[in-house]
Amino acid sequence: MADLAQSEALEIVFPLPGGGTVTVETTRALTAVDVDLGGRGGEGAKRAARAANIAAVGEAARVLRLKGLGGLVVIDLAGRGADGPALTAAARSAFAPDNPGVAIGQVSRFGTLELAIPRRSRPVVEQLWDARGAPEPVAEAMAALRALEREALADPGGRFELSAAPAVEAAARDLLPRLTARFGARLTLVSAADRSGYLVRQV
Repeated sequence: MADLAQSEALEIVFPLPGGGTVTVETTRALTAVDVDLGGRGGEGAKRAARAANIAAVGEAARVLRLKGLGGLVVIDLAGRGADGPALTAAARSAFAPDNPGVAIGQVSRFGTLELAIPRRSRPVVEQLWDARGAPEPVAEAMAALRALEREALADPGGRFELSAAPAVEAAARDLLPRLTARFGARLTLVSAADRSGYLVRQV
């Protein structure tokens, strides 16, 4: 799991093509997926919701696989989940790689879609967090480098420094070449013994 790309599995909010987001959060009982239209517009309310919901079902399937999550999943659709048959068909297609064992319900009158997905792996967050629920150094390093990546993308000409606790810095150093290969020497990494986590700043 010590791969910068896998750090995406620790994220909670994921953008949808065309606008809007999907938020994925877990509880002891289930995984909740919330669909938000965001700034998606210009299509009419129902068309915008339908497009966002179909995109969200596909993105939810991808994210749940990425996170290694299974069990009961409830997708809170945008609006009232109009065009239930199309959404159910989209879910069957999106979750087909998780078969056998996937069960998909009908869209409820409250605009939710329930699914049951077999648990076939240990969730990524459990692999990267310790028994106290705190992130392992490699998990924090992944989060730190994603923050550094976001800053570099937002300001193509800027130079940024990531300072992190020694254990986090050591884990990040193994992953940093993936970013410097894309952004060059304008990204630097320093160890800060007095820091408990990490800080990204422009230099």
